[in-house]
Amino acid sequence: MPIRAIVTFTFFVLSIVALTSQARADYFVWEDPETGLSLSFPDTWRRGNNKKPDDLITILAPSGEENARCVVTATDDHRFLIYPPRYDVSIQKVAYSKNFWDSYMSVKDNVRFHVVKDQTGLGRGVGSSATASYDTSWPEPFARRTAIMSVSLYSGTAYLVNCSAEEHAFAKWQPLFMSVMKSIDFKKAYHENVTGHYSNFLKHRDLMFPDKKKHFYMNF
Repeated sequence: MPIRAIVTFTFFVLSIVALTSQARADYFVWEDPETGLSLSFPDTWRRGNNKKPDDLITILAPSGEENARCVVTATDDHRFLIYPPRYDVSIQKVAYSKNFWDSYMSVKDNVRFHVVKDQTGLGRGVGSSATASYDTSWPEPFARRTAIMSVSLYSGTAYLVNCSAEEHAFAKWQPLFMSVMKSIDFKKAYHENVTGHYSNFLKHRDLMFPDKKKHFYMNF
């Protein structure tokens, strides 16, 4: 076989191996033992130190590339537990829409929102998402970062994911950020169907309930 053909064939084989390796990239699945939140991320990423009491997990890009990272937080919010699931959309628009992101980003400088979307919560929850750029003094003075964020209210807890990178490199990391967000789920806390409808006892007087001990139905 001519040398050129051998080189071409070798390059082809190596390309196939590389593509196969990428297709079989390993992912690490993590679950918080307290809240039950789970997510997956590439095993090339590493765990970082959480900085706030509400932080569940911080993951960092390999070798600190473009300072890409994702942080997941959980905050108690029991304000709406009394409402049945049919009010989820209304609750989201009141508590977790543009006003929420304005407040959340108020600690940042020179904030510019690119996108804010309602009804785009994580996992089983109801919430919204936002993409914004801002100035920060970390990791160096006057750095500019872009973040894609999503918040979800589920069973009395507000879960928030913030994935960010240096502004010039955000497009590079966005697909992986989205992959991490889409992998997030929560343990099922309640059935989605509405239960506990009030019965008008004055209108329906002849109600029958089974008595397991006496094996017959009792009228009320």
